Amino acid sequence: MLQSIRAAFIGLAKHIYNNYPGLVKRMGLLELLTLEPYKSYYLKRIDQKMSEFNQGAIAVEFEVTNKCNADCIMCPNGIMQRPIEKMEMDLFKRIADEFAAENLPLIKFVFAGIGEPTLDPLLADKIRYLKEKMPQIPVQLTTNASLLNERRSKELIDAGLDRLIISFNGTTKESYEKVMGQMNFDKNMQNVLKFLSLRQNSKPHVTISCVRLDANAADFASMQEFWKSKGVEVDSYKTPVPFNRGGDQMQSRYKSKWSLPKPSSPRQMLPCRMMGENILIHPNGKVVLCFVDYEEQIIMGELEKNSLREILSAKKKIFEQQKAGDFSKMPLCNNCSFMREQTVAWWQDTYF
Repeated sequence: MLQSIRAAFIGLAKHIYNNYPGLVKRMGLLELLTLEPYKSYYLKRIDQKMSEFNQGAIAVEFEVTNKCNADCIMCPNGIMQRPIEKMEMDLFKRIADEFAAENLPLIKFVFAGIGEPTLDPLLADKIRYLKEKMPQIPVQLTTNASLLNERRSKELIDAGLDRLIISFNGTTKESYEKVMGQMNFDKNMQNVLKFLSLRQNSKPHVTISCVRLDANAADFASMQEFWKSKGVEVDSYKTPVPFNRGGDQMQSRYKSKWSLPKPSSPRQMLPCRMMGENILIHPNGKVVLCFVDYEEQIIMGELEKNSLREILSAKKKIFEQQKAGDFSKMPLCNNCSFMREQTVAWWQDTYF
């Protein structure tokens, strides 16, 4: 009964925010979720999920490269100062071997980060290695589909890929190319359709992701119908809200009526679901706070120098500081608009 009430409440909240984001902001409805008795009830949920994460029920994200061939207006890749790198196979295998030896209750492996993973020519080999070492752990890939030709699609499917998230930010050529600079709508559409036609028994599971921006705002109402009209089966859709990546500079690149403001008071600072559930490994083996930290400002360890247990211990310590309301050493968090999502984010079974 309680679960059904909660599901109905969350569904109503999503409906209001999806359709009337300006109203939510003007009326300060997010503030209601920082007050008692909701906050005490919510903190119990956070404790429950934190306990799972601290035991290793996390998503392990590999940024195998931070190079990208797109220039999406909501992504900081175009302003990133970090050197372009690629994760060498030897380092990848050492990291995968350590995860296999620890035998943690992982949620999944993810290939994503701030770059385009398919720019790594050894991507299929890395997926295959994970599936050979830990066949029970799902492997997920996020891609813009620009390199997803027939040969590459077959390689990824044959390697054992379980889930594919395709960033396709628009249903018209105009909106898509306005958002995803340097991408070709028609070519990438054909790549997506080809990949879907090559699947067998709906594997890998395919999700279309379209970030909510003013530039493509007219596309969301008919997004599912658009893909159905292509005569293919898409398993799910997601329409994430953009956020400022820990600072205001990103919001000068895009406009979105759905974007949230950054925190303005301590009571809005709840432990971050994204940081808790995810461990992000950069191409050089460094483990950063989260994918907001694209310039490596807060490094929890280096998997060439530190053990996985040491890094997980550092992660737990940061998590406990957040639970205590101490964000004094985390300027990224203090300025991150994603923090406003923490008032509802912990209800999901998995964020990634």
